[in-house]
Amino acid sequence: MIRLALLGFWHVHAKDYVKEAAENPDTEIVAVWDDDTERGQAGADAIGVPFHASLAEILARPDVDGVIVTTATTLHRDVIPAAARAGKHIFTEKVLGVTLDEARMIADSIEQAGVIAIVALRWLPAGAVRATLAAVKAGRLGDLIEVRVRIAHDGAIRTEANPEGWLPVRFYEPAEAAGGLMIDLGAHPLYLTRLLLGMPESLYATYGNVTGRAAEDHAVVTMRYPNGAIGIAGTSAAGRAPMLFEVFGTKGHIRWDGPGTPLMLISGERDSDWQEVANVPEDEPTQFNQFVAHVLRGQHNPSNLGLAVELSALAAAANESAATNQPVRL
Repeated sequence: MIRLALLGFWHVHAKDYVKEAAENPDTEIVAVWDDDTERGQAGADAIGVPFHASLAEILARPDVDGVIVTTATTLHRDVIPAAARAGKHIFTEKVLGVTLDEARMIADSIEQAGVIAIVALRWLPAGAVRATLAAVKAGRLGDLIEVRVRIAHDGAIRTEANPEGWLPVRFYEPAEAAGGLMIDLGAHPLYLTRLLLGMPESLYATYGNVTGRAAEDHAVVTMRYPNGAIGIAGTSAAGRAPMLFEVFGTKGHIRWDGPGTPLMLISGERDSDWQEVANVPEDEPTQFNQFVAHVLRGQHNPSNLGLAVELSALAAAANESAATNQPVRL
């Protein structure tokens, strides 16, 4: 049994991980800490475990094997290294750090401590994403020329039931959230684009605000590559279209509209028709359940940590570009 402490109910996914931990027969949440005492106590009461007001105190517990980090991203630089030094395995929400230097420092602290860590990049296990990577590797699309990924929800839309929208307003507070929507929900299209095209040589970000928030509620990042390819990563909390995933190559085009929809492909001659990709693999276990399996096997996952560091670099560069209205070289 892996005994976990949940560190922070700041992030909306904290409750999702509580549910996953309860459903996994190999994990148990035994304690809660939060920098907001009221929020943390309420969360601990809901689970039925003790609340600790002191981070050092909860990390000193010998019955805590690992932690789930769902604090604000701005606290990662303090919380994750402290957990690593205490010898606790770490499952954390993205992004790893607010800046590239901060992400590297956090990654170094994990590696030096020798603990197992997984950053929640939730679309990596998707069968459609893995089938797309296989199609690219097999040359079915030719040379990649453009990738477009957009992941969105309607969390900023004010309704009678949710006068401020269902996404907590703290997600739009620049000082607390280290930006707005791009560094949170927008992280997914950023790392998916990176997964397919690699790291760009430069990017340019445009942030928009149609709901009057303190930070952006929708955004687009355009990435340029040395070979002329283009990546477009978009996000929004002000619309209902949830997902767009498109990969264009010199010989073909793949499109996926998210869970529950088929992965479609055009490949070959120019008059070819759309066809559904056959034998798309089942989704792999969620990243939380993969974390549990890694801990049980004593197996590290450096590729996940490396991609998370690069994601931090992309998110930080996007924030800089939007603030300066200039392209940023990576």
